[in-house]
Amino acid sequence: MSYHYPGLIILYGQFYIRVRIPACLRMIARCKEIRYSLQTKIYQEAIEKYHVEFAHLQAFLTIFKDIIMKVNENKQLTLTETDVDKLLLHRLEQIQTFLENNVDEIKSRHKSEADIILLSRDKKEADIRKLMQDMILGYLKGLVDKNKANITLRMIYTQLKNKEIELGLVQQGEKYDWLKAFSTHINHLDHYAQKSVKAIQEEKHYAPTNPKVITLLRTYDSMKTDERIHCSMAATHWKKFFKRYLTMKKNIKGTSNKRLCKLEKCIWLAFALMKREYVEDVTKQDCRQLCELIHRVPKRWQEKIRGDDIFQILTDNPEKALSKTTIQGYLTVFKEYMRYAEREEIISNNLNSAVDVPINVKPFQREPFTAKDLHKMFNSETYIDPRIRKDLPKFWIPIIALYHGCRLNEICQLDVNDIVQEKGIPCISINANAPDKSVKNKGSERIIPLHPKLIEMGFLYYVEYQKRGHKRKLFDLKQIKNGMYGSPVQHWFARYLDSIGITETTKVFHSFRHTFETMATEKRIPPQYQNAICGWTEQGIGQRLYAHKKDMNIMLEEISKINYPINRELSELKKSFMDSFVVRSLRANG
Repeated sequence: MSYHYPGLIILYGQFYIRVRIPACLRMIARCKEIRYSLQTKIYQEAIEKYHVEFAHLQAFLTIFKDIIMKVNENKQLTLTETDVDKLLLHRLEQIQTFLENNVDEIKSRHKSEADIILLSRDKKEADIRKLMQDMILGYLKGLVDKNKANITLRMIYTQLKNKEIELGLVQQGEKYDWLKAFSTHINHLDHYAQKSVKAIQEEKHYAPTNPKVITLLRTYDSMKTDERIHCSMAATHWKKFFKRYLTMKKNIKGTSNKRLCKLEKCIWLAFALMKREYVEDVTKQDCRQLCELIHRVPKRWQEKIRGDDIFQILTDNPEKALSKTTIQGYLTVFKEYMRYAEREEIISNNLNSAVDVPINVKPFQREPFTAKDLHKMFNSETYIDPRIRKDLPKFWIPIIALYHGCRLNEICQLDVNDIVQEKGIPCISINANAPDKSVKNKGSERIIPLHPKLIEMGFLYYVEYQKRGHKRKLFDLKQIKNGMYGSPVQHWFARYLDSIGITETTKVFHSFRHTFETMATEKRIPPQYQNAICGWTEQGIGQRLYAHKKDMNIMLEEISKINYPINRELSELKKSFMDSFVVRSLRANG
């Protein structure tokens, strides 16, 4: 068990986690290990808890290693014996890295011990003190660059670098000759480096005999082992954590399925550009790289990418790259994701300060359709012919949007059973009561009286036809991979607008919603009823909830005020629908 999950043990049928304290920290921790119960006897539960607890313990030990250095009232940096051990470990890591990365150069005598040793025999005390200060600066700089330094160490690094503080010779509360100890141990490490270089050159094995060097080597090896274990066992893959993030968004914030698909696209792109897989591995430098590279991602990048290599399609042409509005949306989602990771204690540092979201970006404005646009749009010579059975969804969906202000997917996902009766009034129920249905937010669920114009045009004939055909969906549309029914209709409608000369980029299907809002304002429909009909939550939530409690007869009275100067066009379309197979078959069957 411990081979696959180091530190997971079982005692008396109960699972425990046990983590060994590194030798360099035992003097502070006053113990050799941390052990506590996972409060379960079930193996699978223990494994799930193990990953979380192991990550927390490793994060704790990482911080624990870096909290000892302090500055006294005389502006002197006071070092403990443990501080010296940490610096010696840092020095040993430099030696081991040199030996591992330069084996061939050492064998060919292109590199020697002179490239790695620090102290020569003629070094004086002032030189050693300067060496000590440089080592501390290098050590702290490494922690700061890797975002592993706490606030205290960052302050010490800055003050030492700016010469605002100096090295002190006194440990807090007692005398401690760190200079002598450091000089002695550095000499021992230099001797180890010399012997190791010689052993590589002569292709022999060398084992140190100095007790301090042996202890440091054991500690170094154990720390490297812990790092490997932490990376392989405790790291959280972004996709795994993304499932928790989605659960939060859906259950707590009521985010729609369409929005959830967009969130995953944003997070995938962010981690691809950072070349990261695990949340804990993300650094501020990665965030800065993301902010730089995302401006080179092309529009419609999902259609252009082959495999998972986003770097093959990056562009240097600003005209072909994502708009600033899109970039703003992507980075905002990434910041929220990382903020949630920090809240869930997956990461310990706040990385959002390194994410620069474009500001003062003018949002894309959609305009309402004009009366001239509506005349063009519902002209019987160019509009959908309802006598063609497969085109019936395209015939009814724009008309429903025009008279009810509904969102595209709210209409396209309707079930036959969503056309209901409330106090004898035909209504449309906008809801998310099935897995294939979604709403923008919880406030978007509502019941709207059916506009009299649709009843006049024969819409209830169509509903009855679908019901007799034992259809579940009101419109025969296919659900695409992002969970939406509306995309095919949206693409068709965009092409239709172009074909009739409505080519403004600000006029799209969603413009029906703005058209309804404009007409509702002109007809002086009270805001609370506008909100209740359209499902707006940002324009007076209290008013919208109040309107829901109103009598449906008043709601019908208000929505009936919506009227457009296209009665002649709609009359022609009504004639065509009444001559369609739908109506004829219903009349024939009684």
